[in-house]
Amino acid sequence: MENNRPIFIVGCPRSGTTLTRSIIDAHPNIACGAETHFLKDFAKIVDQHWERLERYDFPKEYWNKKIADFFETFKSEYAQKQGKKRWAEKTPGYAFKLDFIHSLYPELQIVHVIRSGYDVTLSHLDRWGYKKAVNATKIWGESINRVRDFGQSLPDNQYFEIRYEDLVKEPEKNCRLLFEYLAEPWDPIVLEKGCYQSNLTESRRKESGETSALYRSRVGLGKKKLDPLLGMLLSFRSGSLLKQLGY
Repeated sequence: MENNRPIFIVGCPRSGTTLTRSIIDAHPNIACGAETHFLKDFAKIVDQHWERLERYDFPKEYWNKKIADFFETFKSEYAQKQGKKRWAEKTPGYAFKLDFIHSLYPELQIVHVIRSGYDVTLSHLDRWGYKKAVNATKIWGESINRVRDFGQSLPDNQYFEIRYEDLVKEPEKNCRLLFEYLAEPWDPIVLEKGCYQSNLTESRRKESGETSALYRSRVGLGKKKLDPLLGMLLSFRSGSLLKQLGY
């Protein structure tokens, strides 16, 4: 039986979702294109603007199917152009829209990427500045809790967590677990093309000064270099989660 279940890669921004996208896109069977973001806008159509749509006397299920068909069409056609049979989508912000996305694709598979809140905040600071870093101390915990809570409602074969730290330290072991979850055959090209030679992360490699997509030197850097105020904010907002996750 052909496996064509849609895959959604989510997580707090700067958690390693781009690396995970590179790895999944490198598999011969799966195409994962650029971020779309607009499913968040479609969610508003059947939520905030429902009073307009309901005048047409179609149920929400009708509109959800139309949205799902549209998204499925161009994602599938993109995959076919890449010579692949299955599509994936990486938009970190979809962490907050999984209930809507699940209503579109009940058989979806979620890949949730988790990274230390200290390192995520530092990465926000380095890339976007202090204001974004302050916001990261808030959305890090909110994003993880939202996705985890939703994931608990799904069968094991529809929700998978992967730690960024584990992925960069033991790439083959964790990539094998990832593709076992996705029910795809193992292919070592995901390591060579997805982890080490990916052009999807070329700009970030230049920023980090490293030669591959695996930024091992960044693991744990947040605790050493993060501004004390940002560290206190993160601890105040998500201290119990940091402890629970071993960060």
